[in-house]
Amino acid sequence: MSDDAIYGDPGTDTGDNTNPVPPDGSVYGCDPATDPRECAFQRWVDREPYDDTVPTDPVVITVRDVAQFQPSTSELIVEPNGWGIVNRPVNVFTDAEAHTSTGTVLGRPVTISWQLVSFTVDYGDGTVETHTAPGHAWADGEPWMPTETSHIYTETGDYVVSASVEYSAVVHVGGREVPVQGTVTVETGDAAVSIYWVMTRLVRGDCIDFPLDPGCDAP
Repeated sequence: MSDDAIYGDPGTDTGDNTNPVPPDGSVYGCDPATDPRECAFQRWVDREPYDDTVPTDPVVITVRDVAQFQPSTSELIVEPNGWGIVNRPVNVFTDAEAHTSTGTVLGRPVTISWQLVSFTVDYGDGTVETHTAPGHAWADGEPWMPTETSHIYTETGDYVVSASVEYSAVVHVGGREVPVQGTVTVETGDAAVSIYWVMTRLVRGDCIDFPLDPGCDAP
């Protein structure tokens, strides 16, 4: 091979040394001496099925490689609207869902798909639970029904609920998929909830007709 050989795209060597792949990785804009993982990753992405010089196993990608990509933040929601009743379910859930983001990993433009792994809730009363689903809103006409992420408070008071969402990731590049080793956890915002007692009594009518009956504020 002459020193003035013309370097082209990897995997396009015609056999006559007119378009060889340089051994130093300069076709990728990286230096194997200083950026071995980046060069290895780019060679793997461009690997042809018949190219035995490139390992078939993908370069390992960890959460540190995708640190610049943070999953979308999500909202923490409490039903009904930040309050509840002692010994009745309070529904706590998040609007987190699977989504994608784009950017560059090891010198290549990629798409990253984020999948929800777990939803951990600190209900503010000493109870912390981890769920495999983000929960959901109450169905119309079904308030106070227990859900997989609801919680029952046994004491009145004001509580601060906090939560975090854990995601796994897959890198999509050049028609290939590479699972990311490790997971990423994103905190949600806090949500306040006030818990009250509710007392009921049987009455014979309204407070206009019977102002001295229990629950009426007659002078």
